[in-house]
Amino acid sequence: MKIVSKFIKIILAVGITAGMVFIAAGMSEEIQSAARSVVTVVPSDSGIRLIRDGEQSDISEQADLIPGDKIVTSKGQTAMIRTGNDAIVRLSENSELKFVSEDGEGAGLLFELEKGRAWVNGIYTTSNINLIAGGAFLVSRMGSFDTDYDGSKTTVHVFVNQVTVGLVSPGVKFTKAVRFSSPSFINSFLMAQGRVRMFIWKRYVQMRRH
Repeated sequence: MKIVSKFIKIILAVGITAGMVFIAAGMSEEIQSAARSVVTVVPSDSGIRLIRDGEQSDISEQADLIPGDKIVTSKGQTAMIRTGNDAIVRLSENSELKFVSEDGEGAGLLFELEKGRAWVNGIYTTSNINLIAGGAFLVSRMGSFDTDYDGSKTTVHVFVNQVTVGLVSPGVKFTKAVRFSSPSFINSFLMAQGRVRMFIWKRYVQMRRH
């Protein structure tokens, strides 16, 4: 019986060790995959405008994006931005969206909606999706939300899970995504999914239930 017991313990130890090696390898592969995540834009049939390093070009086919790129849509044009970690950002017509930065091993992706409307779907990704829109810094993890910015007012509507809303002063610039909060926020709070729209003017917040 003692021999059998020792034999079983050896088998269990080998199995646990093999499992730990497998998990570690999987985690390493996931981190590497996130680090080399590719961000692409898929324009509508009518095309869109891409601004890179100050130069403008009209594109009508899928293209890779790099930090600093800006997507501009005119009337009748839309765009879909896909990330390598299964997040999607849909850009409405008459909108401008800047791809600010990507930190595959850290906080995630950061975009800035300079005007117009964007819908973010990060339900199927474990990476943070950050979106700046006027005086609001939105942090979403495995959530979905819609935001509109007209140059003075930001509107936010959360569809799935919750979004951290950080209030920021005009002129404050962010170059990297954040995980949860930032010392640069005037204030921050969680906005849950539901029939609530939030309207944000610089340092004034109004919530309205529909």
